[in-house]
Amino acid sequence: MLDPAVLGHVASPARGEREVRLSSHRPVDAAAAARVRAAIEHLDRAVLSDPAAVASPLVVGSAVRYLAAQILEAFPNTSVAGPTASDSRDAHPAAVARALTYIEAHADQDLSPAEIATAANVSIRSLQLAFRRHLDTTPMSYLRAVRMLRAHRDLAAARAGDGASVGEISMRWGFSHQGRFSDAYRREYDETPGTTLRRQ
Repeated sequence: MLDPAVLGHVASPARGEREVRLSSHRPVDAAAAARVRAAIEHLDRAVLSDPAAVASPLVVGSAVRYLAAQILEAFPNTSVAGPTASDSRDAHPAAVARALTYIEAHADQDLSPAEIATAANVSIRSLQLAFRRHLDTTPMSYLRAVRMLRAHRDLAAARAGDGASVGEISMRWGFSHQGRFSDAYRREYDETPGTTLRRQ
């Protein structure tokens, strides 16, 4: 159901481990198991049942990593538990700058935390710590903000009669749930995506 290699796209292996893998197939508790089941049901209902969502690499990539993160929280595994001393040392502004440059240049592609960390030349934990320390956000939240800005730009640039729709543009930028996209868009731009599109 999930390629085990995806676990390494959302977490780093602990010291002495070559890869992130599950060390047991028993969840840590019933609540964790319930969260994994809920995540699977949500993805089945909101992503896999929507042909447009399944056709979007950004949506599918985000969905797979969401499930991988839920699995890592629910099952014992070989990922690093928290930031190490070297993670803290590497969480400097230069790493953030390299990550921002990479995100801006590749926001239209399916990016994982591991890929961004590699581009920044730091571990995933260092990258997360650096973003928290210097920007008060996470790498993936920053990526979503960049994609929201690109969706806004595309909505504002759309011409009447060119066939563009809010759904098509939001899906292009990895937003599969129209309601949540519209709510986030309204908070950011003080109008609905449809209003921006119709204005053109």
